[in-house]
Amino acid sequence: MVGDLVTKTPCNYVSTVKGSKVCPVFSVNALWQFMDDYDYLWGGMLLGAGVFLAFCGRKLFVAAIFMITSIAVVFGILLLFYSTFLKNTTEAWVGWLVLSLSIVVGIFAGYFMTKLQRVGAAVLAGWGGFMLGLFLNETVIYLSGSIAVFWIVNFGCAGVLAILAFFSYNHAIILSTSFIGAYFMWRGVSLYAGGFPNEFTLIN
Repeated sequence: MVGDLVTKTPCNYVSTVKGSKVCPVFSVNALWQFMDDYDYLWGGMLLGAGVFLAFCGRKLFVAAIFMITSIAVVFGILLLFYSTFLKNTTEAWVGWLVLSLSIVVGIFAGYFMTKLQRVGAAVLAGWGGFMLGLFLNETVIYLSGSIAVFWIVNFGCAGVLAILAFFSYNHAIILSTSFIGAYFMWRGVSLYAGGFPNEFTLIN
């Protein structure tokens, strides 16, 4: 039995299929489903962080290291948990609990990284490279249709900028904070403007 097609937003439709032999032909990762349920919250946070990093990332470098390290750790923990233990059917409170605990760990990691500024700069630059990789995948490389290429480009850009941070400190910091800030602003706007799918869902 196929349920009615319900319009949630102009680009977001929901329907339900029930049957003894029904199987999903397209499944959005549980993490992105959790994020989509509260997109209004993440959109505001991304816009705020993006403006700060794009315009003040180099001037307030220590704060930028703290922020990016914390975000990277939180994102990594969520990605690990949602790709292994948590599913689309997981209760929302479990997602919020995992998010809260990952934020605590991220804050400690961010504080620790501010004491090792050269390493922190490499982490910051690496994350900027990862954002650059996402941008490249969104514009051109997605046409390859390969998940392997998607990850190779992302981690390749991250590695190159992380290494450059040790040799060209100021340039790497300026480029990485600019890319991260611009990406966060763009992604924040997208959550309020039609719900454009994130890169990980798009590549799948």
